[in-house]
This record gives sequence, structure tokens and C-alpha cells, in this order.
Amino acid sequence: MYSMPYQRLLALVSLAGFSFLILVYLWWGKFHYSHQAFLYVTYAGAAVIILINHFVFGDNRRTMGFRLDNFASAAPRYGLPTLLIAIVITGTGFVFGSPRIDRWGDLSEYAIWALVQQHVLQNFIRLRSETLVGWREGTEPKLIPQPASAPTRLFAAIFLAAALFSMFHAPNFALMLLTFCGGLLWCSLYSRTPNFLWSWFSHATLATLVLLFFKYETLNQFQVGSPHFRYEGYGDGAQVAGGRDANGRPWIATLPGPDKNSPALVRIFTPQGERIREWNAFERFEFSGVLASGDLGFSPGDELVVVPGPGQDNPPNVRIFDSAGNLLKEFRASNINQGYGAWAAIGCGKLYLCPGPGPGNAQQVVEFNLRGEMLQSWDFKGTGLLNGLRVVPVCSNFLTGTASGGDQDLEASSLLLWGSVIPVNPSTVFSYNTRTGQLTSWETLRTTYGLNATLARLASGGLGLAVAPGYLQGYPAWVRIFDLNGNQVGEFWSQDQEKSCGSNIAALDIDGDSIDELILGEGACPGQPSRVRIYRWDGILLHEWSAYENSR
Repeated sequence: MYSMPYQRLLALVSLAGFSFLILVYLWWGKFHYSHQAFLYVTYAGAAVIILINHFVFGDNRRTMGFRLDNFASAAPRYGLPTLLIAIVITGTGFVFGSPRIDRWGDLSEYAIWALVQQHVLQNFIRLRSETLVGWREGTEPKLIPQPASAPTRLFAAIFLAAALFSMFHAPNFALMLLTFCGGLLWCSLYSRTPNFLWSWFSHATLATLVLLFFKYETLNQFQVGSPHFRYEGYGDGAQVAGGRDANGRPWIATLPGPDKNSPALVRIFTPQGERIREWNAFERFEFSGVLASGDLGFSPGDELVVVPGPGQDNPPNVRIFDSAGNLLKEFRASNINQGYGAWAAIGCGKLYLCPGPGPGNAQQVVEFNLRGEMLQSWDFKGTGLLNGLRVVPVCSNFLTGTASGGDQDLEASSLLLWGSVIPVNPSTVFSYNTRTGQLTSWETLRTTYGLNATLARLASGGLGLAVAPGYLQGYPAWVRIFDLNGNQVGEFWSQDQEKSCGSNIAALDIDGDSIDELILGEGACPGQPSRVRIYRWDGILLHEWSAYENSR
């Protein structure tokens, strides 16, 4: 066995190397398209460091708590504080939390994750922290230089282990505080009664309760690492838009969800799902595209705007088509950030663009006329949203039912804004009055990963905003409808799906009753079907079909 100074040096190098590996992934690796490969390398490297430590330091089964001789004595020591804390979490959760009892299916994953975390925490971070502060030499505690220093050294080791455990959950401060307290509890118990089964049970129980009551609001989805753009929201599914042709017949447009080898393949369907035509809007760009529909006045009927999807090098090029696939106009929006494509919306006879959802992209909205000339621009740093925006314009003509689009000089009386689909963007809708500059907001779904939203005509004859969750596997196809003052006027859940991923959403009056139906496309996650569904406001399913069943 190495001497104590060498052991402490090895412990320091091991903890530093392990921490560096984890933090590099959390703050750098996960923001690359090949983030899965970086994740596997991180897991493998961390496992190698831990296994080498077990061998070099001679960690044995008893030291690591894989034993049953103290199982009975450990029961009250672990069980009582776990029970008391569980009662507090449950009571607080029902009063102040946002219970998600529908997420019981996630518990098996967290039970396994608690097992892994407890081994890393107790049998690597804590043991090496004890070596580092001089409490442990080899596999047994050795009090140096005198027994009087033992409590201080042990506390220092426990504190260091809890602090390191907490650091891996930055910058989610609420989660950092929670994991620090949990680390103090479990390391304190383990240092006196090392029993892995009981520590695992305690961790799994408390983590489960926190997940059910606080994960989706207070603890921000358990998100850790840099809170910016990532590729986890890329995948399959179907983007949707709706409009009318020159004869007033309704059509539904779709694009595949954004992913590396996904083309910007526009397909036009009848509301019943009959494919009318298709074309590739951008032959040279990957990551599909973003589409918007509305009347820009180029010809009778609505136009379809397509910009390149959110690939890192994709420019904010704009192509405007009619529903027959004829290219009517093309320009590059040089006034907004380059890269990650752009977000597009049509309203008041004008085109509105926001920078794509790339890291550090501005919270900017730019208005263009049908000739591709910039008319005005707004910056919304005060929203607190990150990585670009989403927007729909509202003009008084639409509210009174007299808007006809075209190149008329219509003015947007307000802009409705929400966040792009990244973990830290809330489901808040901001309403910006373009005349007074006043910015107000309201909550919609109490989720994160931004929103998908669309303007739609309500049964009352006024305009409303229908919203669905952003792309996160496990988010249901949940729709809420609000008036433009933020008052909820409707809600329904789409058909159940075990691994749903939010919804893309659009609106169109397909039956001519002056009330819009809602068009839902599956959210963009890997492996999601390209299902399109059309609903009435009361949640009655009218039509359903698959847009790209054989295209990938």
C-alpha cells in the first residue's frame, strides 16, 4: 500500500479527474450533435476511474457497504430520517408543489439512477474525500495525527463529498441545495453504518417523491449543466401548418422534425390526410426546416414560408411558396443572427422572423414586407428567455374579422412571444403592445422546454392562443386554449401515447363554421411517429394520418 502522502495525492488526482470529466460533458459535450457519443465516453471514463480506485486503494466489500451483518442495526438509522423527510416532502408537495402522479412510469429509471449515484457518492467520492483529508488510510479509517482531530476530519470529508455531489448539479441552485443536503445525510449515515441497500432505499424513496412533486417546476426538470441550446430536442415527429388555396379549399402542410439527415420535405394534405403534392424546400440544407402559413398577398390563397431548420450552420434563408409548390420569393434575412436557421410567422400581411434556437442567439423579432425588406426590429432581453424566441403577431383587423392580408399597410397591435424549446425556457407567454411598449405575461402549462403555440379563432368569434408543451419525451399531447388576456377558455388531452413528446400545433377552419380546428403534429423526439391529428375545441378527434411513414 502506498504511503499516506501518496494516497492523498492519488485521491486528489482521482477526484479532480472524475469531476473534470463530468463537468466537461455537462458544460460542453452535451451541446454537440454527437452528444450521445460524448455521454458514452464520459460514462466509460468515469467507470474506469472508479474501478482503478477500488483496485489501487484496496476498497473491499465491507468498506463499501455491500454487507448484511449490519442490515438490522442500519434499518432505524436510515429508515427514521427517510420517513420523516418523506412526510415533509409529501406534505409540502401537496400544498406548494405541482404533483405529477402520471409520471410513475419514470420511477424505475430513478431507482436505477439512485443505485448508481449512491455507489459513486459513497464508494468513490466519500472514500476518496476521507483519504484526502487524512481520515482514512487504505481501507480502514486511521485518525492522524491525534484522535482529537477525528470529528473535524470526518466532518470535512463528509462536507467535501456533499459539496462535490452538489457541484455536478450546477447551475440548478434549488437542485444543488437539495443534493447537498442529501449528500450530507447519506454520507453521515454511511460513514458510521456503511450499508448500501439502506442508503439506496433512502435515496430512491426521497428522489421519487421529489420527482413527483417538484421536478417539473421548482427543480426545472432536474436540468444540470449549461442551461442553453442542445440537440436532445431533435428527432422525428411532424411540424404542421394550415391554409387555403386559391379556391378557398383548406390544406395542411407538414415538415419532418429537425434532425441531421432530415430534408425540408414539404407535403401538402387535405384535412382528411390525402396527400396532394410534395417538394423539397431546401436541397442543400439538413435539419428539415421551419414553416409558417398565411396570406402575404402574392396570389389568391395563403402562402407557405419555409426557412432552413436549426442546424448549426444553416443561414436564415427565406423561401415563399404557394400551396402548389411554386417558388414565389426568396431572400436571405441578413438582419438576424446567422446560424441555426430561423423561426418564421406570418401575420398582418407581413413576415416575422426570429433567430434560430442556437446558443447565445438574440431575443429578437424582425418584421419584413413581402419584398424581403426589413421594416422594424424589436429586442426582448427583458423576458429572461434564452436562445431565440417564438412569435405570432396580432393585428386589430384580425380581431374584427376584416383582415385580408396582402400588401396592405396593416399594423401589428401586439406580438405574442414565447421561448424556444430548451430546458430552462418556461411556458410563459409574453404580450408586447407595439404602440405603448408595454410587456405583460401569463403562465400556460407550468412546464419548461418552451412552448408550441398558434393563434386560433374561438367559438366566441374572437382570437385565442392554443398552446402545447415543447419537446420533451414524456410531455403529453396536452392543449390549453387562452383568450388574448391570458384567461383559459378551453383544455383537452390528445390520445394517450406512452412516450409522447409534446406537440407541434397549428389552427385552421376546415369546415367553414368560422371556428378554427386545431392541428397537432407529434413533437420532435427521436423515434416519434409523424402522426397528424385534427381536433375540435372540445377534444373530439376529427381526422388522423401519418405524414412521413416511409420517408426516413
